[in-house]
Parts: sequence; structure tokens; C-alpha cells
Amino acid sequence: MDQSPVREGHSVGQLSKQDFDNAVSNTRMKKKTVDIAREVIVDGLSPNEVSKKYDVSVQWVNNSCDRILAATKLDFLTVSFQVPLAIRHDVSKIVDSCVKIYQASEKLGE
Repeated sequence: MDQSPVREGHSVGQLSKQDFDNAVSNTRMKKKTVDIAREVIVDGLSPNEVSKKYDVSVQWVNNSCDRILAATKLDFLTVSFQVPLAIRHDVSKIVDSCVKIYQASEKLGE
């Protein structure tokens, strides 16, 4: 079993099928590009797996995903990663703190 905290090359977020389809409607991406991004963003495959399947570079896969994510109208995105069970609560607190800091900085910028 892979014990790395984050699967290599797998740092994009996750969208529901509906949010993904809404984002796609804001782009003019070709079907292949949409299919590639869907497999990473909706289905949860790694960019490495998808790049091999479609015979394209990992960078191309990541760029396709970035284009979809940029087209979303969402304020927040679900990002998942693995952490050792022993530190799960600490990681959760850190993430919650980061969100609070971000929200506070947004209020200051208004």
C-alpha cells in the first residue's frame, strides 16, 4: 500500500458530475480534453494514470484540469488526500484554520 500522504501528481480537487458539467459549459474544450479532465476531477483517477491511458503528458492532463477548475463558479472545492490516522485531527484543525484565515483576509479586502 502506498504510504505517501498525497499521490504523486494528484493535487487537483474533486467536483461532482453536475459541477463539472456546469464548468464545461463555460468552456469550448474538445471532447477528448473534457473526458481527460473528467477522469481526474470527477472519477478520481490520478493524472499519471490518465496521461498513460490517453497517451498525453501529465502536464497536459493537469492543464486540462486547471482549465475546468478555472471555469467553475464555486467558491470552495473539495480536495482529498491521505494522512496517517494518528494525525488526522491535527490536519483537520490546520485545514480549518487555513479556511478561517482565508475568509478573514477576504473580509479585509472588501
